[in-house]
Amino acid sequence: MTKEQAYHICRAAAAIANVEYVTVFGSNAIVFWLDEIGMNDTKELLQEYTSRELDLSVSEEEELNILVDATIGEMSMFDKTFGIYGHANPMRNLFKVPKSWISRLKVENDPLSETKIVIPHPLDLVFSKMIGFREKDFVFCKRVMRAFKLKLEDLKKLVNEYIYDNPQETEKVLKAFKILQNKVRTKSTFLSKLK
Repeated sequence: MTKEQAYHICRAAAAIANVEYVTVFGSNAIVFWLDEIGMNDTKELLQEYTSRELDLSVSEEEELNILVDATIGEMSMFDKTFGIYGHANPMRNLFKVPKSWISRLKVENDPLSETKIVIPHPLDLVFSKMIGFREKDFVFCKRVMRAFKLKLEDLKKLVNEYIYDNPQETEKVLKAFKILQNKVRTKSTFLSKLK
């Protein structure tokens, strides 16, 4: 997905819901940071793990998200026409991150409308994907961490912060972090042997 495609989805979602702000999350939200590392398309970073879908939220109210999802979601006329689609949901159950994510986000203006796009920092996207616990989530985490030079120590701080506010999820989050830590360290050890 390119940034222009992501803008198009956000612009459509904002128009349908009649809102000014759209928040993006999920793997394709990284598209809004790619210019910082000289990339233009999520395919360059995620390769076979890229998708046509942009996860977003227009409200914490279910109804507005359902309206957006029905209009520009998978298999909609929007999807059939443009080959991309928006998947709208309230963020509360899908984007699990420490509360401090708000201090790291950026807001971007869509160049063709008044829509403002709220974009989590790559570190928060990694954290959220890490506790998704699927193999493709770990692949996303490793590639984003490597591309943006994110450190395990910084991720560990987020783990501690999240656990403090969500003690019921301690075991799951620590397990996910340990798996990612092993995957990242295994890869870097392998690369160092090649040098």
